[in-house]
Amino acid sequence: ARELLKELGEVSVEGLLEALPGAAPAHQAALIQVLSSTGPEEAAPRVLDLLAADPPAGQAAQAFARTHYEHCMGGLVRRVGSEQPGFSEAACRVLIEVGGPSVEPLATLCAEGPEKARAVAARLLGDIGEPTALPALLELLSAPVGALRVEAVAALLKIGDAAALAPLVDAFADPDRIVAHSAFR
Repeated sequence: ARELLKELGEVSVEGLLEALPGAAPAHQAALIQVLSSTGPEEAAPRVLDLLAADPPAGQAAQAFARTHYEHCMGGLVRRVGSEQPGFSEAACRVLIEVGGPSVEPLATLCAEGPEKARAVAARLLGDIGEPTALPALLELLSAPVGALRVEAVAALLKIGDAAALAPLVDAFADPDRIVAHSAFR
C-alpha cells in the first residue's frame, strides 16, 4: 500500500476511489487498505462492489467490511440473496463474522425483504446464534411460504433458546410436511 501511495503521490479519497475500479487486483487490495484508514465512510459503497472480486481484492473488501461494518451494514444486507455471483456469499460471510450488530438489520430483512433474501437472512440469524433474533424468527413461523417457515425452524433450533420451544412444538403440526419434519431435527 505504501509503495502504491508513493507511485500515486498526494491523492484525495475521491482520487483513490476513482482509481479503484480499473486497478489490478493487487492494487485494488492496496487501495482498499489505504481507504480503510483515510476515508472508510465515503469508501464503503465502492469497496462493497468488490466483495466478490478475485483475491486479493475480494479478501481486502471483506476485511474492510468487517472492520468498518457500521458504514457497510446497509450495503451488506442489500446483497443478501443477490443473484450476482459471489456477492450474497461474501456478504453472508461478513455478516456472520460481524455477529451481534448484524442481527437487527437481518431481522428487518426477514420481515420485509424478498422471499429469497428473507430465507437467507433467517439462515444467517441461526448461524449468528443471538437470542435477540427470536422475535423475527418466531414471526417468520407464520409466513405463508413453507420454505420461509423451514428456515425459521432451522434457525430457532440452532439458537437453542428455551423461549422457542413451544412454537417449535407447534411446528410439528404445520400443514406443510417439510416444515413439520424440519421441527423434528
